[in-house]
Amino acid sequence: DYYATEHAGYTRSTALWEEHHAACASSRANAVMLALPFWWRLMQCLRVYHDTREVKNLYNALKYSTAFPLVYTGYLRKLEPSAWNDHAFVAAAILQSSYCFVWDVLMDWGLPKCADGLGSRHGSQCKSGFRETRLVFGSKAPYFLLCAFNFSLRFVWTVSVFGGLPGRGYGMFVFEVLEIARRTAWAVFRIEWEVVVKVYSQNAARAIAPEHETMSLKVARDSSSTGLYDTDDTDSAASHP
Repeated sequence: DYYATEHAGYTRSTALWEEHHAACASSRANAVMLALPFWWRLMQCLRVYHDTREVKNLYNALKYSTAFPLVYTGYLRKLEPSAWNDHAFVAAAILQSSYCFVWDVLMDWGLPKCADGLGSRHGSQCKSGFRETRLVFGSKAPYFLLCAFNFSLRFVWTVSVFGGLPGRGYGMFVFEVLEIARRTAWAVFRIEWEVVVKVYSQNAARAIAPEHETMSLKVARDSSSTGLYDTDDTDSAASHP
């Protein structure tokens, strides 16, 4: 017919996909390309730790390192299908998804926090509780729903592994749409937590600092006649509210 005559050397991309997908998906190059973004982020976290010595960057590096067992077991699962490789892949996926979910809630959103946190008059003691400063929603209920939403989408891969949706075609499209939704929600509340830390917490610290400084100076005046107070400690107390 006309199409076959005019496009004799043309092959549809869908046909090429069906023909070469299995070989490409099980290749070492594919596994390396999947692992590279996590490797770069791991190196960035280690670099930041080297510069700042903040331990949280090591935990962040550990989060990215959990992707490597997942990539490797996924490679083995496609290269040599077996029940053992399937079980290893599921175990690696549970580990990676669990770590990322906990990191989202604790570090990226800062939801469980000390109720007596910044500027407490009772020293360093504080009671663990839900974050008090909330900007997007006033009540706690939407944040619990957010955690449930994030948890379910972190583990949505189980639908594919256990046969609910195919990992290709329309199934892949559904997974990508859900991932966009999860990342959008993550970004909104990640920005909220950043604003709380950078704006609200710093403003509270500046408001509390003069009060602490006044109290320190009063103690210094009361103690000066007895010689029991070192003026150097006054400066130290004033600079560490």
